[in-house]
Amino acid sequence: MQRLVNSWLSYGMIGVMILAAIIMWTTIGRTIVDGRHKTAVFRAIGFKRIDITAIYILYTIILSTFIAICAAVIGFACAHILDNQFSLDLTAQAQYSFGGLDLAKRINLVGYDWNQLLAIITACLVTGLLSVVLPLIRNVRRSPIQDMREE
Repeated sequence: MQRLVNSWLSYGMIGVMILAAIIMWTTIGRTIVDGRHKTAVFRAIGFKRIDITAIYILYTIILSTFIAICAAVIGFACAHILDNQFSLDLTAQAQYSFGGLDLAKRINLVGYDWNQLLAIITACLVTGLLSVVLPLIRNVRRSPIQDMREE
């Protein structure tokens, strides 16, 4: 049963990563498209393609880190809220059902697997970096003169 749950959670994580990649690809792609004129000006004054690429990759790393931190904080908060909400009732029901009189024991619904949490945070960062690749390649290959004319 545990293997089945772990496999479903793995598939769920892959699905969430794909959805996050699509959302970040759209967001970062839109940011890059909106910044074409700025990119063209930077290229015209001497910035190299690698410099512009580094700016957008740094922006993506900052955004991905922020998303990972927010996801972790929200996840921890929700887990502890649910634990505080239901663990006392479940403990009382278990003590009544099993005839246990030891009131010092308590059922905890929250447990952390630090390897999985590290994998989720790494997945957030990798998803963010992968989402910047296509829009960035498309933007860096464009002619700065053409971009300045269009604006």
